[in-house]
Amino acid sequence: MKKRFIGFFLAMAMCVCTLGTTAFAAESSEDNNAQSAFDLPDDAVILAQNEVGVIYQSNEQQSLPAPASTYAIDHNYARVSRNTTSNFSVNNPNKGLFSKTYGTLLLEGGNNNSKCGFVVAYNYMGVSGSIGTGTTYYKPSQGNIYFQFNGTSDVTVYYYAITSTTMTINCWLYSDEPGDYNSQPHL
Repeated sequence: MKKRFIGFFLAMAMCVCTLGTTAFAAESSEDNNAQSAFDLPDDAVILAQNEVGVIYQSNEQQSLPAPASTYAIDHNYARVSRNTTSNFSVNNPNKGLFSKTYGTLLLEGGNNNSKCGFVVAYNYMGVSGSIGTGTTYYKPSQGNIYFQFNGTSDVTVYYYAITSTTMTINCWLYSDEPGDYNSQPHL
């Protein structure tokens, strides 16, 4: 009986090790797919993606000044001061037929223990979809979170905030790419 248990344990350990390697290889492939399917900065760290959208962080994009051309922007936010799960909507200023939507999520305020997770829900060609940070929480000190998705529907931001002080959850939608990082010199 003891030999069977040890054999079963070793077989399960080998399976777990193999699954970890496979998952890591698939993750690298997904990052490359997002880089080619979406116009992302070179330093983009992909947090989540699906066939229609991607959510990511980028120091390169965050450091760019506002673009010289003016374009439509819409913004909405939620202010929370305790642990809260809720949502808010943002109207999409981009009404092009075959366009992409670009957005930014930003946490402001809070304290060192404040954090928040997000799901951005949208509609693409009559089908509802969403992309989010899953069970990963982000702190205000971690900077902007960006997203892109095919289509031009309004969005609903679902959030799950953990805070004991006032924190603001912001979302901006743009009618065009927020910062032309591909035309900027890369240092």
